[in-house]
Amino acid sequence: MPVRRRFIGRPQILRWMNSLANSAKQKPEYLRPRRSALRWQGDGKMRFSQAETPRIRKIALRSAMRMSPDTGGVFDALLRLVRIGLGGRFGTSPPYVSWIHERDFAGAVEFLIANEHISGAVNVSAPNPVRKTEFMTILREAWGTTVGLPSSKCLLEFGALFRRTEAELILNSRRVVPGRPSRQGFTFEFPQWREAARDLVSSWQKQRRGGA
Repeated sequence: MPVRRRFIGRPQILRWMNSLANSAKQKPEYLRPRRSALRWQGDGKMRFSQAETPRIRKIALRSAMRMSPDTGGVFDALLRLVRIGLGGRFGTSPPYVSWIHERDFAGAVEFLIANEHISGAVNVSAPNPVRKTEFMTILREAWGTTVGLPSSKCLLEFGALFRRTEAELILNSRRVVPGRPSRQGFTFEFPQWREAARDLVSSWQKQRRGGA
């Protein structure tokens, strides 16, 4: 029996991502990102690799923080800190922030669907991780401010609780690079954080003005 294929385009991927993000806010503690990641590093990874799926291509997406202008996301939370003057250094270690613009995330998923020879674990992140201090400096510049007081771990955790997100995503970001997508020819629209931050701030402002 031939394998049935259904094409999924970038608009559908973006809608799926937003729907997934919204539903994640309502999940109980044991299903939140950090705990899910810990389970994956445990027996989840082994079960994934050992599962026999002769008619299904398996890909495990290991994504960096997806930056989008939508309300309640990671970028929205970080920009809120910048807007109230707290967009300085946050946390202590690790020093790098791995990120990816939402359009590149959708493009990477589209790329993986189209290239059927790719399977297994795939890192989905922008090719240029940024140090935390530089990350926030660039975000402040994109917003048009120079003031940025440091944000403590307690403050971030309090804000995360209020926003129903995970402070761990911000505090414990890792230095990740997209080895396989880059080697296979995927081209990033936003490889640098500076250009991505400017685009995201502009999109965030248009959404709040009702222009998007």
